Amino acid sequence: MWIKCFFFCLILNQVFGLDNHLIVQDSISNQKFKSEFKSIQLIKNEKKRNKLLEEFVSNHVINGDLFTNYAYNLFNEDNLALIWLDECGRNVDNLLKTGDLSLVQQFAYGLYEQQIPFSEIERLFIQKIQQFPNDPNLIELLVSTYIFNGDWDKAWNQRRALDMRYKNEQGKRLLEFASYIFQSQQWPLASQIFDYLIKSYPGSNQKPRWQQMSIAAREQVVLRKENPEIAEVRNLISAYQKLRSDRGDNAISMSSYWQEAKLYAYQLKQLDSAVIVLNKGILLAQNDLDLQAQMKLELGDILTYEGKKYDALIQYAQVEKQVKDSPLAYEAKIKTAKLYFYTGDFELAKELADILKQGTQREIANDALELSLLIEDNTGIDSLEVGLKNFANIRFMYDQKRWAEGDSLLAIVTNQNKQESLQDDILYLRSTRARQKGENALAKEMYWEIFKKFPEDIYGDDALFYFLTLSDTANSEPFLLFIKQYPSSLHLSDVRVMLNNAKK
Repeated sequence: MWIKCFFFCLILNQVFGLDNHLIVQDSISNQKFKSEFKSIQLIKNEKKRNKLLEEFVSNHVINGDLFTNYAYNLFNEDNLALIWLDECGRNVDNLLKTGDLSLVQQFAYGLYEQQIPFSEIERLFIQKIQQFPNDPNLIELLVSTYIFNGDWDKAWNQRRALDMRYKNEQGKRLLEFASYIFQSQQWPLASQIFDYLIKSYPGSNQKPRWQQMSIAAREQVVLRKENPEIAEVRNLISAYQKLRSDRGDNAISMSSYWQEAKLYAYQLKQLDSAVIVLNKGILLAQNDLDLQAQMKLELGDILTYEGKKYDALIQYAQVEKQVKDSPLAYEAKIKTAKLYFYTGDFELAKELADILKQGTQREIANDALELSLLIEDNTGIDSLEVGLKNFANIRFMYDQKRWAEGDSLLAIVTNQNKQESLQDDILYLRSTRARQKGENALAKEMYWEIFKKFPEDIYGDDALFYFLTLSDTANSEPFLLFIKQYPSSLHLSDVRVMLNNAKK
């Protein structure tokens, strides 16, 4: 839990651009600090010099000026880095006495943000571990420093060593770490850790959940590929089936029906098998209405894929009734609107989108607004609707992961379509596909073109955001431009994080 709390605090700090008062210094205070420090170093009497230096250090620990990159560099220039690090160590000791690990983590992260060489921060905690080898908190702190530096393997090695020391805890510490790694989308490592838990604690009642998490992590590795190997997909399906065979149909294994069905539908294109698996899962999930609703939504999508429009609409309607006024109910509504859009019922699609754009979840409201504007701009004239039908067909293919078919039709529509009203939509779809395929230079060029030509368009903030994700963070101007131009964007917090990270 403390890992989640600490990193939640860091995210808040980055999102809102808050500064830690312990590490903020303006140029005037830097000069004053340097002048005082250098004057002490000029004193020839060693005893007096050391006494004044000790007082200087003590004073600047209190006001926080000592723990900055500026101070570290000054001490390092005069070969006094060890004194500086010792003071960091004393500060860690004092913070540990409070019993609040997050205070020590915030201090370490402050050093990291100040661009203190990570090797020095690492050495600081390793020395503390050597000094107090029986204190697990110090290893926890070293793990957290590895995490915010992205040294995932080092973090895993330390956590594994800690787990081996505390076998009586039955993997409790490691499970929290594994969950964090999974949420951080480090899929190969997450699978490795869950496999370790399964092997190390075979009698644990958590074993079925660990097995499912391991499969889910492996699945993410496979599905990150646009065209996974058939054998990889079948191995995942077999793993889900074995999980249920070994453990039976219970609350933990129930969602595996959903995962298996998606593999059949979108990877193997075996729609009949997907429908059979989902129907069984829906029948068994009667005690978990949310999971049952999610599987019904998936079934509706697959029935849409099969061309069974009205059967799909029935599934979406059941979800709306089953979980009224919930996020899943609103998702069912937007899926219904998109189904009408895909099948050319633009008037019905717009009516639903107009209702949804007024006030639901922000993401769904944005999707509804985009759909409503798209239809409004491209209907009313037969020639316009022909272009919109082609565009809707491309979107449908991409939603169903029929990438090759969608790409072929998109190329044709790009060359043939002369509708000014669809230019931004087609360009945005092309740029998104380029990014998905790893054609980053092309994607970046097109995203910038969208932003320059259509800054007030529905795609304006999205285009600039994805342009930023493909850009060199050394140039802060486009990031600041985004913050100024799109203060209400859903991407604003992510842009702030990227900008803050660039300053390190």
